Amino acid sequence: MFRNALRVFVFTILAVYGLFFFEWLFFITKPSILSNKSIYQNLVTLAIAPLPMVVIACLAVAILHFLLGVRFIQRRWSLFPLVIAALIIACLLLLLIDNFTYTLFSISISKFPNFWRFGYLLLFVVVAGWIFKVMHDLIQKQNNSWFWKTATVSAFTLLLFSLTFLVTKENPTEHISFGKGAKRSSGYPNIVIFSTDGLDANRMSVYGYERETTPFLQKLAEETVLFENSFANAAHTTGSLTSMLTGKLPTETRVLYPPDVLTGKNMYQHLPFILHQLGYYNIEITLRFYADAIDLNMHDSFDFANFRYIKNPLRIPQSIRLTYTSEISFFERVVDRVLSRMLHILNIKDMINYYALVTDTPKSRGFSDSARMYSLQEIIKKSPQPFFVNVHLIETHGPKFHVSRKNKHFSRGMKQDRSWSKDFGDDAIRQFDIRVKNIVEFLKDNKLYDNTLLVITSDHGSRWRNRERVPLLIKLPHAAKTGRVKENVQRLDLAPTLLNTLGVAVPEWMTGAKIFEANDELRPILSAKIKRAKKKDKHNRLIQGDMKPPFYSLGFVDLIRCHRWVSLNLTTGVGLSGYVDGHTSPCSEDRLPSIEEEREYIINHLRGNQYDVSTLVNE
Repeated sequence: MFRNALRVFVFTILAVYGLFFFEWLFFITKPSILSNKSIYQNLVTLAIAPLPMVVIACLAVAILHFLLGVRFIQRRWSLFPLVIAALIIACLLLLLIDNFTYTLFSISISKFPNFWRFGYLLLFVVVAGWIFKVMHDLIQKQNNSWFWKTATVSAFTLLLFSLTFLVTKENPTEHISFGKGAKRSSGYPNIVIFSTDGLDANRMSVYGYERETTPFLQKLAEETVLFENSFANAAHTTGSLTSMLTGKLPTETRVLYPPDVLTGKNMYQHLPFILHQLGYYNIEITLRFYADAIDLNMHDSFDFANFRYIKNPLRIPQSIRLTYTSEISFFERVVDRVLSRMLHILNIKDMINYYALVTDTPKSRGFSDSARMYSLQEIIKKSPQPFFVNVHLIETHGPKFHVSRKNKHFSRGMKQDRSWSKDFGDDAIRQFDIRVKNIVEFLKDNKLYDNTLLVITSDHGSRWRNRERVPLLIKLPHAAKTGRVKENVQRLDLAPTLLNTLGVAVPEWMTGAKIFEANDELRPILSAKIKRAKKKDKHNRLIQGDMKPPFYSLGFVDLIRCHRWVSLNLTTGVGLSGYVDGHTSPCSEDRLPSIEEEREYIINHLRGNQYDVSTLVNE
């Protein structure tokens, strides 16, 4: 009996390592959270990441052995715990099949309706049963000692290697600070950041656009501080949102576009964490995968995020997360990939196609801005105060715009048969203006408006441009300050500005400015953009550019100083320059550094953030 029990444990251990090995191969051969790691770091990740599941699976086997260890059923059911290994291997095969069909035919489990889900489930049960029988027969054979010696030595050698890497991995020694003066209080104002996707300030009538695209914002502007020359720090939502919440540039966090995620100290150094310390209830209504703080590894950030309450029943201590950042992230991704597919084929919870969230119609996405607005209002009604809300809508996201029939104004009677239609785009902006009106009226109806700090902004310019001005209007509680600001500001400034407004000391790791204080009009504003994305010809799916060192996904760094921009292509080393369209406070040219000096500034910035810039430096 002991020998059979040992063999069950051996199969279980090998099954777990097999699952993680094939998932590891999948992750390192495509853009993923492992792409910017060295070969050695990835091998360490492969060694350590399976350990939690090994423990859980072996514990489940032990419990089954104990429960089935009654004498009269012992012989018949002694090998039943093999079901754990069989299910793990069946999950592995499910992932392999899904990876294969999606890569070659763009067919994923997530696209199957209920009937076909049942077929997948039936296939899964049959495969698991067949695997169980094969393993059962192998254990029953008494004359295959060489096989079992090899399997046993392999299983325990893998465990030995994993434990060795686990105990010898170096702990981080740097201290993480979160700012001083963070005292919990119910007297802080509510904070609402209300953002939309890809909106140029030049297309908004509140910024002087000839069409009346923002009639409500024009009225609201009288109660706000309007920043005429505001810029994003990234050309894509992921990098821009992360910079806004962390107060750090993408060149420091290394987060630009999925699959980039926060690692190390950056997982905890962010505005939501500090607001939690102050007693805020944090809410996020954005977009999974691309703009979801939890998906981006922003820990201790939000209490409610994108239609789900964030609960951590098995809270991992911060010191452990900092030591095993890559291993824990990889483990969580593998578990999520397995669970999401199993829940889908069991018809318990639909699997999300994240790419479809931003490319399909709102109806097919299932997460329209109307649904986001409804969720926002319902959760605010239930939330304690003060609350912090980060909202990001996507109806202004091109190239096709999602405009409801009743909100058609410029496009009335027209069909959207081409990309980047000006009329449909302007109507999408008017629709966002209505969304702003709705949230303001909701706050007023619930007697929350006066004590709410409201920020209206956008993540980047249209067509993923980061040299365009983006809107930024801030309504302070009780409209304590109003007017217009001409000096350049950036989304990076929001976190330190909000903390300063609350009277909380700004931590040193936030590099933005306090924009209600006087700032140098010549201060440089940096932004980043990924390498030019590629499309698979067969399925037309957008894929992140080359993830190879020294810059990985980073393709361009732009510097805006006053009204001029300088862009450095990190692949070719070529620099370009131009002028910001519609800038309201240009400087005289003799006050601006030369183009070569700006290029050198960018290179020094990259060098200071531990990038290898040897390919950019002229010998």
